[in-house]
Amino acid sequence: MIRHLSQAALLCLLSANLVGAQDFPAIDDPLDPFANPAGEVAINEDGSLKGSVVYIDELDLAVSESGVLSQAPEEGDIVELDEVVARTDETDAKARRLVAFYAWKAAEKELESDIRMQYAKKNAEVAKASYDDAVAANRRQKKAISEFEIRRRKFEWESGMLNIENTQHEMSVSKVAVLQQKAEYDAATLMLRHHEVRAPISGMVEKKYLGKGSFVRPGDPICHIVRLDRMRVQVEVPIGKYSPSELKNREVTIKIEVGAEDGKPIYENFDAKIDFVSSSIEISDSIRVWTEFENRGDFIVRKGMNARVYMN
Repeated sequence: MIRHLSQAALLCLLSANLVGAQDFPAIDDPLDPFANPAGEVAINEDGSLKGSVVYIDELDLAVSESGVLSQAPEEGDIVELDEVVARTDETDAKARRLVAFYAWKAAEKELESDIRMQYAKKNAEVAKASYDDAVAANRRQKKAISEFEIRRRKFEWESGMLNIENTQHEMSVSKVAVLQQKAEYDAATLMLRHHEVRAPISGMVEKKYLGKGSFVRPGDPICHIVRLDRMRVQVEVPIGKYSPSELKNREVTIKIEVGAEDGKPIYENFDAKIDFVSSSIEISDSIRVWTEFENRGDFIVRKGMNARVYMN
């Protein structure tokens, strides 16, 4: 039985050698980075580089405060920088802000009024006059006013002077109270703003996740917006044709097919310069770069359009 097994093993080894000796073509696996180490860079017949249009900025907008959405965007809406795109119900926040506002203004009015100081000064002035009269009366006639009465009047005068100092102290405290009330009003204003979702960029609402009337929690995404006023073209440049040092800030012309008329493509040209050069070399012996340009008209260039990039 051992001899039979050895013969079988030998036959398997001979079969493997025969199979390995056959000339099979190499498999070009696009997922294998070593399958085509000299990968082909996309170059057009006219020598321009093939590029693809992508967004510079795109992001999801989320809420900061929980509540019911009282305002929500629609897909296709054009939004401006810092524009309120959505908001949660702010009834309670508005009421708190109003209370804080009137408390602040009341504190200001109290501080602006000098009635307390006028009263304190007048009270001290009358007390001093009363004390001076008593002293003068005793000078004209000894013991006309008793010593106890003189001491009492002097105490009232000194109390009046202390009342002036106390009023000054209270007014200093009132200044701090005004600052405190103003800070509470500012905090209420900030909380009111937290109910708003503002656009950090100018662009278009590409997707809407939640609509008006939906209940949301902090961090829940409302919509996805993309920037359209400025676009980016990504290109792979063969290092055999251009060195990295030649690429940074190099002027280029971008030619983009934006549509067709009567079966013929319509192109738009844009002058730009290379804004970014990657610090690494791709497996295809190319270097990744991108250039940005201002979109025209009614945002004629969109993501995914094909572009030709000509080095100037």
